[in-house]
Amino acid sequence: MSRPSVLITGGAGFIGRHVAAEMAGQGYDVIVTSQRAAPDASQPWRTLTCDLLAADAPSLLAATGADTLVHLAWETTHGQFWNSPANLDWVAATLRIARAFREGGGRRFVGIGTCIEYDMTGLEPIDEVTGPTRPTILYGIAKDATRAILQSYAAQSGMDFTWARVFHLYGPDEKPTRLVPAVITAMLRGEEAKTSAGTQARNFIHAADAGRAIAAVAMSELTGPVNIGTYAHTTVAEVATLIAAILGRPELLRIGAYPTKAEEPASLVPKLDRLRSLGFKPQFDLASGLADVIRSMKAGIPA
Repeated sequence: MSRPSVLITGGAGFIGRHVAAEMAGQGYDVIVTSQRAAPDASQPWRTLTCDLLAADAPSLLAATGADTLVHLAWETTHGQFWNSPANLDWVAATLRIARAFREGGGRRFVGIGTCIEYDMTGLEPIDEVTGPTRPTILYGIAKDATRAILQSYAAQSGMDFTWARVFHLYGPDEKPTRLVPAVITAMLRGEEAKTSAGTQARNFIHAADAGRAIAAVAMSELTGPVNIGTYAHTTVAEVATLIAAILGRPELLRIGAYPTKAEEPASLVPKLDRLRSLGFKPQFDLASGLADVIRSMKAGIPA
């Protein structure tokens, strides 16, 4: 009997490598796409090197014969992707890829969305089934529009379709200007780590746990939207304070040094009943996850 197969676009990326490792560990025949990475025989998966925005990409992906497609690839350049015109390119590419996948015999499509697709004006945890989507920036609009089109196409074509909305990621190899690595870097240098007042409620999930959660969704029969997060909410200030405590440098923390941006929602946290129904349990709580990032960053700093 042949193994189930999965194709993971962006499978060498921040989340994708964890999805690939989890599904390979569960016995899947895993194929990952990468625009640059060469095949690595030491990994338990195959690598398909291709440009997903190229005209021939959909046919190349469909030819793999994968049963399941986990589509992580998108424009993610920090500081640019919120309003980048490249979001339009990825909408078009994603629709072409999904169609070719289904017409080539693919059964299950797992798309990766974002928490900023939601209406962010409320204060309560957001239910993925009943919570309204009302994105206000191009990235969120593009993701939500892609979800709506694919959901309709899946219903008409008989394709299983799931949309995993990821909340606030952190982990080793994160972009250095983001909250967690920025605070850690400053303190490791003995410099002040400045943040806003940090009262915003958020849900932070380690990239490895996000990958495992997405893999659990992909291997399940769930359809429709699924929130990806952890079972504990926190605030931005609490994250920065915990980093300072782990590093033993609380005197370097300057909470409130920057003004809170007007567009920052007061609360953006998920309900996780659908993810919980799969029996998913994160490996990291916030303290152990931040300690993992700190260890990784220390290892990468020249003596």
